[in-house]
Amino acid sequence: MGIYSWAEFIEDPPHISQQSTISVGVFDGVHAGHKLLISCMERFPHTQKWIFTFSENPRRILRSGHFPGDLMTRFQKIEELKRLGITNIVLIDFSNDFSKLTGKDFFTAIIKRIPVQAVVLGDNFRCGRGGSASAYDVRGFLTSRNIEVMIPQPLAWRNRTISSTRIRAAIQEGDFVSVRMMTERAFTLDVADLPQRMGVKAITIDKKDVQQVLPPPGSYQVYISKNGEQAVLTTLSIDEAFVRWIRPNCYKGPVHNIQFVTNEE
Repeated sequence: MGIYSWAEFIEDPPHISQQSTISVGVFDGVHAGHKLLISCMERFPHTQKWIFTFSENPRRILRSGHFPGDLMTRFQKIEELKRLGITNIVLIDFSNDFSKLTGKDFFTAIIKRIPVQAVVLGDNFRCGRGGSASAYDVRGFLTSRNIEVMIPQPLAWRNRTISSTRIRAAIQEGDFVSVRMMTERAFTLDVADLPQRMGVKAITIDKKDVQQVLPPPGSYQVYISKNGEQAVLTTLSIDEAFVRWIRPNCYKGPVHNIQFVTNEE
């Protein structure tokens, strides 16, 4: 897999002759709706699969005081996109200069650098300065350049569209069953890079260090693990300042992943 910053992609684009299928979006949580977009990309065989996404959620930058947290860390998102068969990822820094690009400018920059056969976008996709360009505007612009644009209908669960905002709200309510249904996996905190205070009976991290959205204060059953090792069941508690989990006797060293148990498990 190739991983590029937007600056790298613009200034020193990869030299490829193979046609590409691309999708663009935040891909926050890589949920079932995002997986539908990726499955649509598979309808264009023999093309490289590109995702253009953000190194940080733009909402964290634009509404820093009101953003409750990410659904995934950058590492988790890249790993999940890789698992789903994406060939290349371009990570965009949502800078002041980038925010001034029009939708036409953005897509023109891409198609000037790699050969694009098709683009797959979500129905609610918007880009460009002030979100002025919709997926349908992009379709009008690109089809005139012989690039196919697919806009699949959004997926729904319980008669409402699946979205990152809805999943985030479910986590904040501690509704992990809904989270699993909309993401097709259990909600998992990535704490590998966070400072962990190793006590005899418990491991503690500061809540302020966690960039992912958290459920409300309380006690939860979770599986803790290191990457590649068997998970161990334990109890985690969240209060106003700390996230703390009981350290099983069989567990040694720091934790990488904390997977919340749903009521169905």
